[in-house]
Amino acid sequence: MLNGSGGLQGTGGTPFSLTGLENGTIVLQAVIGTQTAPVYEIVNDAGATITSFSILFSGTLPSNQFIDWQTNGGFAGASCSISGPSGTVGKNAQYGPGGKFPAVITFSGLNIANGSTFDLVFSSFANGASGSVSGVPVPEPGTLLLLACGLIGVAALGRKHA
Repeated sequence: MLNGSGGLQGTGGTPFSLTGLENGTIVLQAVIGTQTAPVYEIVNDAGATITSFSILFSGTLPSNQFIDWQTNGGFAGASCSISGPSGTVGKNAQYGPGGKFPAVITFSGLNIANGSTFDLVFSSFANGASGSVSGVPVPEPGTLLLLACGLIGVAALGRKHA
């Protein structure tokens, strides 16, 4: 859940870094039970207003449970989706029961100014969900360049044989 009010802060009383979460240097634990609901305060330190971001949930759920993601507070107009091996669901929809992980959670339609904070909340109506949240792996530029060269080569071969 994405929320617009205060929550648990990172070490030293400062919010967790959004760029650290996105690039994988920060991993948030999500051990969810009926009496626990981890709330992490995140600061937009990307240097500009963000309108969307994605995170990766790696974890397990009991066979009768699901995850869903919502936006509320100042983000009521935003949307979110969960995509993984079990398919894709939208805002307020359930991924599972029996959902397979890892799953990418994408928040969009945001307007979070640089330096602003927001909450990332993990909650459940039942015990047993656990996992972690980190950045979504992004191919490094060299890998993308290699892929582009390969595609250009395939296209050139296709033209030669045509």
